[in-house]
Amino acid sequence: MQLPEIAVAEPWETVPGVQVLKVIEAFARVGVDVSPTLAGFGMPRDVALDTPVSFRQAAAWTDHVLTTFPQRGLGLLYVDLVTPLDQGIVGYTILSSDTLRAALRERIRFAALLRPYFGMALHEAPDGLSELRVIERDPPLMSTRARTFCMERDLATWAGTARRMLGPGTHFEVVHCAYPDPQLQDRYSEVFGCPVRYDQPMSLVRFRNTLLDTPMRHAHTEAHALCEAQCDALMARMRESPATATALRRLMLRRPKALPTLEEAAVLLDRSSRTLRRQLMAEGTSYTEVLADVRMLLACDYMRATTLGIRDVALLLGYADESAFSRAFKRSMKQTPRAWRSAQPAMA
Repeated sequence: MQLPEIAVAEPWETVPGVQVLKVIEAFARVGVDVSPTLAGFGMPRDVALDTPVSFRQAAAWTDHVLTTFPQRGLGLLYVDLVTPLDQGIVGYTILSSDTLRAALRERIRFAALLRPYFGMALHEAPDGLSELRVIERDPPLMSTRARTFCMERDLATWAGTARRMLGPGTHFEVVHCAYPDPQLQDRYSEVFGCPVRYDQPMSLVRFRNTLLDTPMRHAHTEAHALCEAQCDALMARMRESPATATALRRLMLRRPKALPTLEEAAVLLDRSSRTLRRQLMAEGTSYTEVLADVRMLLACDYMRATTLGIRDVALLLGYADESAFSRAFKRSMKQTPRAWRSAQPAMA
């Protein structure tokens, strides 16, 4: 069995402004102007396509507008709202690929340049059907309502992209949605052109393996080579050694349910524990301070976007008990976990 190719949903610090602008555009298409709400979340109203926006600010804002202006099927608008060219140089690299398989591999390979909320996996199964899967974050960072919107958005984007890259027609065999039926049967049939199943363990689209060898409508070998080289250069720049504290923070956020000890982190960062301590000290911090900061970020994510109890959150983050967690949280956030959670918008 061939293993899936996966783009992991990394815990990015920022997202490009285009992700915010597309939400604004989607709401505008249903007659709602949500741009005035940006300022309340610390974001400029004139955000541009490439403006770096705090991931947590964008997530909280998305939760807010979806809660304040609920819309069924808003993500389905992305079938016409988003094109590969919205993804900049990565989009050009995808479009100029020779086949669909090559295009999907380029999308997975350069996913980091797009700062996606979800990851994706391509699985070629021996039964003649392939799957493109949505890979969720853990902790989710968003409410159930916002995660549903993002899944619906990504599935619709894939449907629209398939038509643009391969031409008109029905390309999917079945779509699985990891959320309840929104009671929009006609609209879902129009967007996907195939059976849709709800309340599934994972969101995905399933299609014939033979589709992977379909030539791309805009394949261009020379243009692809140029775009690919630019993407490689951007990826290399992203991989340049970050500050030690930043690298440690990213490592911890990638393993939220198994936060590494200093010794484990040193091994994973390819250095000795003594060197790790010394480098952190030179940056004016320590393993303990980075761990405390990450724990507070994760605690807020869990309490805002899940229904886990305070005790469960405490144990999940490695605290001895709820009291120890509450003391640490109050020192950092100046209020108790329960007070903080009660002040957050109601999540659905």
